[in-house]
Amino acid sequence: MAIISCYTLFNDVYIISPVDGEYITDSTVTIEIYTSGEIANLEVFHNGVLLGGSTSYTVDVARNAENTVSVDGYDEIGNLVDYDSVTFYHDTLDPSLTVSMIDAGRTLTFSGAVSDNFEIEAFTYEHHTYATIDGSITPSPNNSWQLVLEDMPYSDVTQTMYFTAVDAAGNSTAVAYPYLLTDTTAPGLSITKPVADPAYSPGNIPLEGSANDDYELGVLWYSLDGGELTEIATGTLGTFNTSVTVLAIGTHEIDFIAVDSFFNVSQATVTFTVE
Repeated sequence: MAIISCYTLFNDVYIISPVDGEYITDSTVTIEIYTSGEIANLEVFHNGVLLGGSTSYTVDVARNAENTVSVDGYDEIGNLVDYDSVTFYHDTLDPSLTVSMIDAGRTLTFSGAVSDNFEIEAFTYEHHTYATIDGSITPSPNNSWQLVLEDMPYSDVTQTMYFTAVDAAGNSTAVAYPYLLTDTTAPGLSITKPVADPAYSPGNIPLEGSANDDYELGVLWYSLDGGELTEIATGTLGTFNTSVTVLAIGTHEIDFIAVDSFFNVSQATVTFTVE
């Protein structure tokens, strides 16, 4: 139960609680009036309805609406000495919150609308896995909002973003938005050596090129003439420069296979001749 109190001092009437703009969730309110000085009579109003001149009332509030309490103080001969009023709000309704998402690569764009019958006090977001992805959002005047998160990590399991709207009375609405952001793009693979022409002499055949991924390259292999896979080390920019020994005269094939951390695969085959 909320308590509204007022008192009079030096023939003045003051309402000391609640303060203007306060939000309550109780369905009733107790109005208490304190008098001092030369105030002889009071008139107490709730939402424009005269309650009387007593010093204590318990009344039902107007639900989910603006409420007012006013007090008029009179002297013994009926002159209005002073008056005061406060406005408070009853609110038990949760905010309204909608969330949608569009992904473009590793950029996630969340958007929607958030509103309240009175006032949104806070609107926040947080990620259930990545603690550094959290913060607050300021809705636009038409209640729409947007959050753009760039360079989000890929994952092979479903992730969840949490959005929470809290109004001035403390009522809240939370939305958990699950999403799956996985890498479906194969690595880039470019082979510069060996080449089909001219032919190579028996010995070390150069293997040069680059393998890159938009997120993380897992492994790069080569296989000579359908043989076993041999891993190739790549530099910081994905480049590689190594060789394979080939002594047999004739035409050979070498397969290059690049696999990223989400098992997307790129493959390139080069045919060359040893003579």
